[in-house]
Amino acid sequence: MKRDWLTKKRKDNLVGVLFALPWFIGFAVFTAYPIIASLFFSFTEYHVTLPPKWVGLGNYIKIFKDYLFTKSFYNTLWYAAG
Repeated sequence: MKRDWLTKKRKDNLVGVLFALPWFIGFAVFTAYPIIASLFFSFTEYHVTLPPKWVGLGNYIKIFKDYLFTKSFYNTLWYAAG
């Protein structure tokens, strides 16, 4: 009797996983992978025809030294706070 209950529980768990699997696959393909790829490419100098070259935080340092970006960031904060 106990064996039948355990088998039914495993079957129910498998059915639950199979029903959730399309969501997990969609999440991985359309959300998790793009976030991870964007994070990776943000630390590289990337050209379509060449392999990515690792630059570390250089891209972030460059963007925060840019006058137009800092002005835009300040304006965004100003409007969001007001």
